[in-house]
Amino acid sequence: MPADVSSDCTSAPPDVNYLIDCINRVITCEIWQCDVDRSGLCRPPDINRLIDLLNGAGLYTPWLNVSLDPNICQGGGESAGGGGSRSLPALLPRAEANAEFMDGFVEYLTTVVTWDASGKADFELISDALTWFCVDNLSPNERATLADKLQDPSLTFASPLAEEMVPEIVSALLD
Repeated sequence: MPADVSSDCTSAPPDVNYLIDCINRVITCEIWQCDVDRSGLCRPPDINRLIDLLNGAGLYTPWLNVSLDPNICQGGGESAGGGGSRSLPALLPRAEANAEFMDGFVEYLTTVVTWDASGKADFELISDALTWFCVDNLSPNERATLADKLQDPSLTFASPLAEEMVPEIVSALLD
């Protein structure tokens, strides 16, 4: 199913987090899972294509929160390279999926380490794509909650670049 990167039978915001984990090699993914733009590589531009698919940008049909019946879904969870299969999770209501996505976004911003110019450029591209996905798809209350999470004084950031970007992200969320 288009935009279902995690193969859990649902195209939803957590698929963006899953794709980021694939690109950053946090998890093992097959090329068919992470090469959303069909370039032959798993790279940050796949995030933009995934967001376009979820939102229905241009000529794409919107796939946001579209689910297949788990009884007919061919996915089933982790890829074969990820250590086997797992049972299908219960499909999350939209508010729960959005909360999971927001937590993943905060975790990404606080744990990413950018060692070189290429890593910094990839991080900026991913962060911008995630920010605009939030602006386009989260309710004003959800955006305010995410802004509060990002401004929590107890947050620590592995990358100074990420910490420097927070005010810009918060501003975009609250505008």
